[in-house]
Amino acid sequence: MLIGGSGGTAVSPPSRSARSSAPEHVVVVIIPDSGRGYLSKVYDDEWMADYGFLSALGHTAGDISAARPPISRRWSTST
Repeated sequence: MLIGGSGGTAVSPPSRSARSSAPEHVVVVIIPDSGRGYLSKVYDDEWMADYGFLSALGHTAGDISAARPPISRRWSTST
């Protein structure tokens, strides 16, 4: 998702709550901003490395995301 910092802050608590919810429950989050204004900074690995946010020795968020198996969801159409 191309979201900014406040969007991540808005998504984090509901996603934690959703983990303990029943499969038929739906969690809706309105994301307050977009990441468009951060394309040359937070979404740029070189900028992140220059400012110490990426480590040459560790994994990046992109590495971790690419290594994760796809998320499967069970959607129920019954009420």
